[in-house]
Amino acid sequence: MSSTITLEMAPFRLAAGASETSLFEASARLEQEFLSKQAGYIGRALTRLPDGSWADIVMWQSKAAAEAIIPLVSHSDAAGAYFACMEAADMNNPAHGITLMQAQRLYGALAELPPSASGR
Repeated sequence: MSSTITLEMAPFRLAAGASETSLFEASARLEQEFLSKQAGYIGRALTRLPDGSWADIVMWQSKAAAEAIIPLVSHSDAAGAYFACMEAADMNNPAHGITLMQAQRLYGALAELPPSASGR
């Protein structure tokens, strides 16, 4: 069964002077104060890639939900603190470097999401 779930992949490198601790703290703040309050937000994973860079993988109920927060990012102090941990991040252009992908099939626990979360 196909899905309307959209995955947002946002790769980045740590900014000069940013530590993993500051990244994790800003990431938790972003989750608590901003993302968890957005319509259509399902969850996310902050990942480290083999080359030492990072990627935030965010799951949304739909592409429209993922796109709807873009204009809100520049007004969020929590997003600003998170972006400050990223090399070359631009609060005025938060969609720069982000890739949105529509899930075609869901497996495991994701396949068990209720229709309201998975768009099925």
